[in-house]
Amino acid sequence: MINGWLILGIAAITFIISIYGLEKTNLLPEFLQPYGPVVTVQTERSKHTIDTIANASPRFWRYWGSGGLIAAVGVLLSTMVLLVVSAFTVIRNPPEPTGIYHPTNMLIVPGVNDYLPLSVLPEILISLGIGIIIHEAGHGIFCRVADIDIDRVGLILFTILPVGAFVEPDADQEESAPTMDRLRMYAAGVTNNFAFSILSFALLFVVIGALITPAGGVAIAHSYPDSPADHAGIEEGDRVTHINGTPVNDLPGAQNRLAATNADTVQITVNSEKQITIRRQVYVVGALEGINIAPRAKITAVNETEVTTEQEFEAAIRNASTNTVTLTTASKKNVTVPVGVPVKASPDSPATNTALSSEQTMYVTHLNEKRVITADELQKVLENTTGAVTARLYHDGEVRNTTITANNGEYGLIPARGTIGIQTTDIGVESYPLQTYLGFYKGDFSMNGQLPWYQQFLLLLTLPMATSLGLPFNFPGVTGAEANFYDTIPALAGVEPAVFFLANVLFWSGWINMHIGLFNCIPTFPLDGGHMVKTSIESLLERYNIAAEDSRLSSILTVGFTVVIFIALASLFAVPFLFG
Repeated sequence: MINGWLILGIAAITFIISIYGLEKTNLLPEFLQPYGPVVTVQTERSKHTIDTIANASPRFWRYWGSGGLIAAVGVLLSTMVLLVVSAFTVIRNPPEPTGIYHPTNMLIVPGVNDYLPLSVLPEILISLGIGIIIHEAGHGIFCRVADIDIDRVGLILFTILPVGAFVEPDADQEESAPTMDRLRMYAAGVTNNFAFSILSFALLFVVIGALITPAGGVAIAHSYPDSPADHAGIEEGDRVTHINGTPVNDLPGAQNRLAATNADTVQITVNSEKQITIRRQVYVVGALEGINIAPRAKITAVNETEVTTEQEFEAAIRNASTNTVTLTTASKKNVTVPVGVPVKASPDSPATNTALSSEQTMYVTHLNEKRVITADELQKVLENTTGAVTARLYHDGEVRNTTITANNGEYGLIPARGTIGIQTTDIGVESYPLQTYLGFYKGDFSMNGQLPWYQQFLLLLTLPMATSLGLPFNFPGVTGAEANFYDTIPALAGVEPAVFFLANVLFWSGWINMHIGLFNCIPTFPLDGGHMVKTSIESLLERYNIAAEDSRLSSILTVGFTVVIFIALASLFAVPFLFG
């Protein structure tokens, strides 16, 4: 497989060599100006196009600019508060320089940014180019609406990559223009980015989202290392479509099929074509702190009774006649664990008024005289109980009974996941929550209930880095191995790649344009937000005749404001790296 970076590097080097070769022979067109690896593309035709658009309906553009200015000011103020608050938070509790705090992840560069895979480089470049062009076009249109001449228009390339654009107004005319015209001009770029972002997401949710459907089977995110599935060759991006010859369409269906048999081996069909035999083992995914058993261990016996499946593992524990069981691993290690659900009590809850503690873990062995060994069983008993529940507790070799009376239906018990505090699997795969992530293409962000609109908006802004919000996987679009999880409606059979490409372009156009707009609203130079702050300060000082008394006050206030915001912004980058 050809490395994407190699293709990009060859294309960039070829482009630069060609540019400088043409310059040496005086054949380079005048509209191309090289500056090292940076090349500007200047065009007079764009100035005429901007004139035509601006003169088509100046009244509309003024209304558009005024509405955009209000939105931009609101975002600017929100951004300023968020930056300062975030900086204080980071300074007080420096996080590790990983994830969203890693310096390379601040850049919109696929392959360098961990959240922007190289596989969607074309879609990101298209989206970035669109965002840059419509941003600068907004400035240009409002220059002409305000009768400010444009000196130069062009695009900035770093080798072959579009990294910016420019619209240079006549400096003298810009300086003498009315304040509102200048503010509309500065806000026009972010207004266009926000509008195009909303349009892109709307098209994605309403049109393209309706064309994409889940492919059949259980989507596999990955196989755990050294697990039965790993040894059998099941990989990221595979779909389990049959178990023992029976079709399965979702994770609950697959779990039911596995629970229906205690056989040591199962036949699994991958992607509707490849058949694999898996020899089941009780594989430890995770365990409660304090249980001396590590992830990736394999449990072979419970109280010397051999177990190979999760059903056998749970049955052996449930049938134990003592308060503890001895687990034997494949490495011949014996671990003794209490039989019950490890729990803590929520602070200031009904449970803390009994023998339970919010600091200490105890094992609940019975609820209402019913033995419980898994977190799901404990929750089910509590859901089906009203009023008081009787719990039998085990801790440090002692057994005690206590009664917990619910308060507004809550008992305050926090159980550890898994069986007796151990999370296991006998296949060894983690499924990909396809329906949840497919909902992102349809504008459905509800997870565990309907999220408030502001949380949906935050999730929308962070989808490529969704793990930072606690989701199991990031969402870069239909790309990579995960593309195998998606399909299209039957009428579009055969053109799935084109549909996925268009979906990715709309997704990244919405995401990148939103972030270009937000970034440019940061109130510091040379960004649009800085120009808006400077113009607003000058206007206020002139209104109250303060500028006449001290012509430097405007510059001092503007620079001071910019320095504060710059320090806050720099803190987000530097503090985790230096002190995290």
